[in-house]
Amino acid sequence: MIKTVLFDFGGVFVKINRDESVRRFEALGVHDADHLLDPYQQQGLFLQLEEGQYNKEEFTEALNKEYQLHLTVEEVRYALMGFLAETQQYKFDYIQNEWREDIRLLGVSNINPFIWEYARSGQLIDGGYSIDDLFEKVYASYEYKMCKPDPKFFERIIEESKINPEETLFVDDGPANTAAARRLGFVTYCPDNGEDWRPVLDKMLKK
Repeated sequence: MIKTVLFDFGGVFVKINRDESVRRFEALGVHDADHLLDPYQQQGLFLQLEEGQYNKEEFTEALNKEYQLHLTVEEVRYALMGFLAETQQYKFDYIQNEWREDIRLLGVSNINPFIWEYARSGQLIDGGYSIDDLFEKVYASYEYKMCKPDPKFFERIIEESKINPEETLFVDDGPANTAAARRLGFVTYCPDNGEDWRPVLDKMLKK
């Protein structure tokens, strides 16, 4: 029996467009953005940002030094926000209004402070809600200094939230992430980017 659902964010609640973020960064002068940016796990400075090695100002400074640019924090934010192609409000409504009270709701995301501050600002979700309002707990990678599919990240969630992986459904659009979770005993579902996963979850949770 599933007692907890652990949700990813990007690709699950928000349809992502990695190519748009690449386009914006290349226009700013980050010439190898196509190599560094990935739908599931970043590379180089971008991975270090999601691992919490930089705050917004430090990351902007590091980009400027690496590429000999003069970018502002707002320009970098604009380029990263290109990832957010479509906010699928009906999914937030689903977990807010149709969720079973007997099933715990947790979140986890490989995310950077630029996008996560927006998700917490009340601008992303209808009704002025922060992403934190809709989950018992959300594990943001940059705050925990580790990224999926690192098993240590999942082990930290297991320990802190006191969940049993065999009773936990992990929903993530990254195949490497769901594979890592399965090795630890999680039940997993890997939807396509932007897929309406509600019918699948209703069946899995026997709603």
